[in-house]
Amino acid sequence: MRGFETAPLTQVKRGLEKPTSQRNIVAGLLGRKEEHDLCRYLNFQAFDIFSHEIEIYTEIEKFSWLEKNNFSIPEIELVKNEKQIENIIQEAKEFMSSGNYLIDGLVFSFNNLKLHDELGETAHHPRYKMAFKFQGESKQTVLNSITWQISRMGLLHLWVKLGQLKYVERRFQE
Repeated sequence: MRGFETAPLTQVKRGLEKPTSQRNIVAGLLGRKEEHDLCRYLNFQAFDIFSHEIEIYTEIEKFSWLEKNNFSIPEIELVKNEKQIENIIQEAKEFMSSGNYLIDGLVFSFNNLKLHDELGETAHHPRYKMAFKFQGESKQTVLNSITWQISRMGLLHLWVKLGQLKYVERRFQE
């Protein structure tokens, strides 16, 4: 089974900082060496299952099986034309500002699982799915200085000193 964890934005009420990146906040909570109370409130959403015992032929059937077996799943929709794709992109943009958890894009997939087998995967990505990422927020600041340092291992590190930057209710300086 494959899936992902979400940290509902209601976590802020429990003491979690307002997240700017869903992946970072979940990875931060799960990667801690000590147990943290907030991990109890993470939500797992399943998006794939691997089994030779279950006969599933489409993505829609796969998500129906997962839901029928009490797994939380991400919102899915079968689209058949370009207008529906445009509507889904607009709905996702609205969810980004008002949804219960953070998203940074959408994933489009061919519904026919036999086509998944035929197209295969690269070393890192399936050829039968396409990630559609929304452009991130950008801000301007001043580049105050650049410093190059060589580590003990001989690696060259670049350090930049930036002017103050306000980003999503946090201030970053130097």
